[in-house]
Amino acid sequence: PFNFNCTFTPVNYGLGLSEAELKEQNKNLSDKAIKIAKKGDYDLFIVVFTALDKLQHFHWGETEFLVEWYQRIDKILGELIRYEEERDGKLLVVSDHGFCDFDEADVQTLPKRTSSGRDLKGDHSREAIYIQKNVQKEPASIPGIANVILNEFRGEKSA
Repeated sequence: PFNFNCTFTPVNYGLGLSEAELKEQNKNLSDKAIKIAKKGDYDLFIVVFTALDKLQHFHWGETEFLVEWYQRIDKILGELIRYEEERDGKLLVVSDHGFCDFDEADVQTLPKRTSSGRDLKGDHSREAIYIQKNVQKEPASIPGIANVILNEFRGEKSA
């Protein structure tokens, strides 16, 4: 989380790719996010979990492995949502894209093989997640989320 009253340094500066680094990063980020959410002293709270994105590039198709990671993220989201519901706050849960098999991507965002020689199995798809609670308008597209946030938290008229 980024917070003017928060200090957080991600594992390996957020560039870790090993499962151990991602587990540590996910735990540290979750702990920090929960600490901030419990305090409830914010107007807008944003936290970004990147582990699923990184893991799906290398582990796409490994269903059991990825489901375990989705369950980890789901558990922490459940806790964060509970704190937000207690304060009757506004809630957005979003992803900027989904995932698909590397060869099925409409636009391949990365090379098939990394500079370290590791093959990618998954790439970005146009599918995404958008869940809202106590928010007045829905975005017309993923980039429209910025307008929804402006509308809800700054009183702007467009969405």
